[in-house]
Amino acid sequence: MSGGSYNYLSPWRASLEEQRGAIESMAVRLEGLSWGAQAGAATRRILALLNEANQLAESLKDAWHAIEWWDSCDWDEDQAREDVEPYTPPDGRPAHDVLYRLVNVGNGIVELRPVEG
Repeated sequence: MSGGSYNYLSPWRASLEEQRGAIESMAVRLEGLSWGAQAGAATRRILALLNEANQLAESLKDAWHAIEWWDSCDWDEDQAREDVEPYTPPDGRPAHDVLYRLVNVGNGIVELRPVEG
């Protein structure tokens, strides 16, 4: 047999979100190897970035919906502006001002967290 243990895990094969389970399995496998810690941590970082991207996308759903409807001529500019203008990122800080760092929270779990101050 030639591969397939991780659904032929590859960033170009399918979206990374569709491969979340395989990415998690790969992280666990790499972390279990005495020589795989760096690759395991980097694999965990991908999961943290996916979580962050999902959270940010969820916070943008009303803004994206408004622009989609405006561009489809279902809404006018004023209606779109009502949903887009009040948008703030999930943590309330302007998106361009947020810096992130990787934090090991234990048990092989790594999260991406905003740098404070």
